[in-house]
Amino acid sequence: MSMPQRPRARLIAECASNHGGDLKIINQVIAAALDAGADFVKFQLYPGQRLASTDPQAAWLRQAQLREDHVKKILTWAGKQALFSVFDRQGLETLRQLGARAFKVGHADRWRRLWEGAPEDEEWFVSHAWGRDSSRDPWVTALATIPLYPAPLGALAGMLQLAGYSDHTVGLDACKIMLARGVRVVEKHFSIDGCPRRQAWDMDAQGLAELMTWSRICTEARVGSALTERWG
Repeated sequence: MSMPQRPRARLIAECASNHGGDLKIINQVIAAALDAGADFVKFQLYPGQRLASTDPQAAWLRQAQLREDHVKKILTWAGKQALFSVFDRQGLETLRQLGARAFKVGHADRWRRLWEGAPEDEEWFVSHAWGRDSSRDPWVTALATIPLYPAPLGALAGMLQLAGYSDHTVGLDACKIMLARGVRVVEKHFSIDGCPRRQAWDMDAQGLAELMTWSRICTEARVGSALTERWG
């Protein structure tokens, strides 16, 4: 009797702006994430208004802003495993013209519905605060998230479960809990030694590899449970 095959959950390593605009660091981040098993490495393309002097992070975001040459390099190094957060239509069209085909929309920008009319060869992920008001578009993977930085582990109790989970907690426990509950996608912030910015809720390559192992264990456990229910 052959074992039924079930895909493990996919893992998104969210680099965000931790690279600080340094191409050498971007290359190292991509290599470390892919070597550890990431299915996607995600970067953020900020719109002009986020770079205004009134934003408390304006100086940092200007330093980390991705230019066209950055995007081309990311697509060369990560290929189809490159994922970009988009905030407006202009940024989306720029990325499309450069060859990007995987996109993420944060919970604060859902109202823009940038994924509407997307071609079939694109993949879309959309975050929903506390798992509420999730998109019903079948081609979009909905991610529940807790919009706190860092998010306390106990806040999971107030979050509805969706197809995926976007994490802002310290450590790996929340991600492991959600993988055990059966989510199909987990996104967690990622950084490596040498990144000019590292956050308390980041994981490193060792943590990512640990999540990959845990994802496989959870998949095997669900397959075993299914076999018990069918033939036990």
